[in-house]
Amino acid sequence: MNKSKDIHSDIKIERLSETKDIYEISDVFLFIASSGIIFNINFLIALPTPTKFSLNVILNEIAPHFHKVQLIKTNDNITTINLKFLKTHSQELLNKALDEQSPDSIINDIYRTNKLYKIPKHGLNLKYYKVHCEYIQPVTLQNFDRVMDFIDSSFLKSGEPFSLRTSGWILEEELKNSIAIRAFSSFSKEIILVVNSADDTVVFVDIYK
Repeated sequence: MNKSKDIHSDIKIERLSETKDIYEISDVFLFIASSGIIFNINFLIALPTPTKFSLNVILNEIAPHFHKVQLIKTNDNITTINLKFLKTHSQELLNKALDEQSPDSIINDIYRTNKLYKIPKHGLNLKYYKVHCEYIQPVTLQNFDRVMDFIDSSFLKSGEPFSLRTSGWILEEELKNSIAIRAFSSFSKEIILVVNSADDTVVFVDIYK
């Protein structure tokens, strides 16, 4: 490991010098990393690690697919893992898995286009809309329980919402039929749509529990 220390004495950044290649992908990795393939962008992915389950999933199922892996430690406890630059074979595995997704899959619902919404030069005039989950018909997705468990044990256990950067979403009544909203409505305490009021584009979906 290569170690560097920031100005705060209790915070350390350690970079894993190498990770063992794996040639299969889990549903959790597919869900977390698919946006980078869809938008063709090397996103920095920051994953909180408040539980042993989240830490183990990241280290064993997600981190091995990336060239750059940083462990963020506070008082010698890993609190976040930063990931960037997918390995070539992992990109190929993701592309194949995405090609095999059904048209009504949750990933195809979240990312309805392959174009990331561009923030206007004048900025965003954001409005926040609460989804009334009691009026949403929930749906249980095959092989998605473990993804839900990971989101719960990582993002939500850390006290932060889980934010989805959606594409192709417009604020309209039809969103009540969204597979993503229906799936998360049975799991979350609150869902907030973050909307640019200038054109009613849903920029983010924030999920709380």
